[in-house]
Order: sequence, then structure tokens, then C-alpha cells
Amino acid sequence: MINTLKKNLEALRDKNPLVLNITNAVVTNITANALLAVDASPVMAYAEEEIADMTSISKALVINIGTLTKEQVETMFKAIETANALLIPVIFDPVGVGATE
Repeated sequence: MINTLKKNLEALRDKNPLVLNITNAVVTNITANALLAVDASPVMAYAEEEIADMTSISKALVINIGTLTKEQVETMFKAIETANALLIPVIFDPVGVGATE
């Protein structure tokens, strides 16, 4: 198992993937630093006007719904739609789901 983890981390570092993040305000910096620690390239983008382009050049999309706004939800749906069309992996973090109606 350790060898597999080591090989996966080495492969990740070799690729230095661009990872698009639409995260809540609380964890933006932590998420960026965690990705940098494994030699990924984090980008945080929230503008609906650019989200399809940003998603299309990314190797993964991270969606974290902890502090939602109406505009952010629309941007998230557009990013997910683009990622699905291009077969880009989507990581969904449902933090806080169900806390409010």
C-alpha cells in the first residue's frame, strides 16, 4: 500500500495538474495550500463568465458548498456541466448540507 501511495504521489507531482476550486470562504486558503503541498496547481475561480473556460483547462474540479451564494451556485452548476461534458473529475464536498433549509 505504501508503494502504491508513493507511486501515485510521484505521478501527481510529475503532472502538476491544474485543479479548479469553487470552495467556501473558510477553506479557500487551506485547500490551495494542500494542493500546493502535493505539487498540484490550484486555481480559485468564481466568475460565471470565465468558469467554462477555466473548467475546460483544468484536470479536476473541486466543489465545496459550505458558504453558498446564489451566484456561486449558478457558477458551480456551469462548472459541473462543463466538467461532465469533458470527462473532468469532479470532487464534491457537501460540507454543511442540511444545516439550513
